[in-house]
Amino acid sequence: MKIKHKLLMTFGLLILFSVAMVGINYMTYQAMESDANFVNHAGKLRASSYKMAQLANIIVNANDQESKKILEESINQFDEILRDVSEGNIDKGLSNMTHEETKVALTQISEKWNSSYKGAYTSLLNSGDKTALQLINSEVAEYVNAINDMVTGYSEYSSSKVATAKVTNGILLVIALFVGILSFMLLN
Repeated sequence: MKIKHKLLMTFGLLILFSVAMVGINYMTYQAMESDANFVNHAGKLRASSYKMAQLANIIVNANDQESKKILEESINQFDEILRDVSEGNIDKGLSNMTHEETKVALTQISEKWNSSYKGAYTSLLNSGDKTALQLINSEVAEYVNAINDMVTGYSEYSSSKVATAKVTNGILLVIALFVGILSFMLLN
């Protein structure tokens, strides 16, 4: 094979490896952005859980009308965030959840919200139900811990994706350097 053809082949390979590295970096960036949005939204779920519990106590103990309004808005916001995260709302920078453990945890969190907490908050808003307040106060920390555990598990999964992309980029870089050195050796 002529040197010209060997050089064209090695430069073609270098370009191919360069494009592969850029592609991997782009996909990793997109995944990291979606992961960050997921963690941000899950953080809002945690904060909303504590805020709603605090408002519930104010409503029952002081019958504060402004707190009722804020609690109603918070319930709607919690519903929206939970729906966005569960459905992977693209408009909010989220994608469909592929991590199985997180999907299971998210399903459990959603089911608990819909079967227990949402009804308790609604009952509290409508009638100042102290039984609902007891349920909320006794279980809010456990509920927030479930959200924390989901986020922690997902963060570890997300970190492993980034590590895999770094290793793949490193391997492609070494191969590209080897092909580059080889092409210079062909010139001699």
